[in-house]
Amino acid sequence: MKKEKRSSRKGLTPMWYVIQTKSGEEFKNMNLCKRALKTGSYYDAFVPQYVCMKRYEGAWHYEKKVLFSGYFFIDTNQPDIVEEAILPLSRLMKPVYVGKDFVPIYAEEQSFLEDMMDAEHSIAMSRGNIVEGVCDIQEGPLQKKVSFIRKIDRHKRTAEILLHLF
Repeated sequence: MKKEKRSSRKGLTPMWYVIQTKSGEEFKNMNLCKRALKTGSYYDAFVPQYVCMKRYEGAWHYEKKVLFSGYFFIDTNQPDIVEEAILPLSRLMKPVYVGKDFVPIYAEEQSFLEDMMDAEHSIAMSRGNIVEGVCDIQEGPLQKKVSFIRKIDRHKRTAEILLHLF
């Protein structure tokens, strides 16, 4: 399901900003952050995830895992308000800065991730084969992004993709 584009408020286009937190506490601290923010100061706060399969109890099971361990994202066009709101929570989380500025990820990076994610900010599994050393993806979000695949772990059934943020 594709997300609809939102109209900008206050003349700024909403972008994704990254907040760093303790690994394993992404959801807990994201919810703390949401409570600290004023209503209307952000569109969404989310922890990007991916779906994988894990074998246990004699069968394969689908699981969701955190895509960027120790980080969550805030979709906003009011980064100053977000930055100010999480300042008192600095022991739990901090904005990701480039230099001294709290800046969003690049629009191309956001678009790349949006293309791969569903409405719940989760990346579904892709299915494919490796034929004569060449990766062939038949279905899923990686189907048109084969050039970004850097490594395939056949045992874990995962693909490592190269994505530079910032």
